[in-house]
Amino acid sequence: ADIAMARSNFAVASVWSNKLVAMIEHIDDPVLRARFALQQARLLAIAGERGPARQSLEGAKAALKNDGQVWLKALVRSAEAEVLASEGQPQASLQAMREAAQLNTESERLTLRDIVAAQGDLYRLNERELREKQMQQDSRLREAQLDAAEQRVLTQRLLVALVAFAALVAAAAAFWQLSRARRFRRRAEVDALTGICSRSAIESHARAAFARSNRDRKPVSVLIADVDGLKSVNDNCGHAEGDILLREMSALIASSLRQQDVLGRWGGDEFVVLLLDADGKVAAEIA
Repeated sequence: ADIAMARSNFAVASVWSNKLVAMIEHIDDPVLRARFALQQARLLAIAGERGPARQSLEGAKAALKNDGQVWLKALVRSAEAEVLASEGQPQASLQAMREAAQLNTESERLTLRDIVAAQGDLYRLNERELREKQMQQDSRLREAQLDAAEQRVLTQRLLVALVAFAALVAAAAAFWQLSRARRFRRRAEVDALTGICSRSAIESHARAAFARSNRDRKPVSVLIADVDGLKSVNDNCGHAEGDILLREMSALIASSLRQQDVLGRWGGDEFVVLLLDADGKVAAEIA
């Protein structure tokens, strides 16, 4: 499931995660249970189930409240970033993702420090054993010196290999975090229900369009539309039918626009269209 999550293959991750559900009650390790809850929170957030995702995340946070391990904190912030993104909080999601990346970097630094310290202790231990052997076996002094030289070479090679491996792990983690940040940015820019621009994305497009309009003296018009009666559809037919209506409405509006126009969902049943290079007359015709 972890491998599938890392490859963004969420359908496969869900299959394996669901197989773990039946076994979770038999796991007596609270950290392992909390890690499973974090994975469930991420999968639920990606599936758009905000409430269960938040509930699973808060349960994991409560279980890990007294655990100060940096790598666990990184897992919590990474899962929280997914949940915040599903809740429509792109800025908070990006901030959580940045904090998760910083915590991962700190965890890798601490791991590397511990590895280097352990190797230093091993090296000092070998030196002490060598001195004891030299005192106990004066008759085999030359052989002991050869053994010590060989041991030092092996230790140095091991240390170099560990440092190289740690650098490779750090590079892989940085690439993974960059890929995740790009996916989060994409989710923040696209409305999950309709597939058109999100509110934050349409605001960004609008700022750029107004700036170009002021600079190039070309007109920009804004069209605002909302779906009348959506609440009655949701109340009488269910929110699933209301979602279908919103998707069809966004497709209908998009089919009436020009290639350079930008369509976004402002929120709920409201849509916003940026009509580039369009004065009032052109805007009225499109409307």
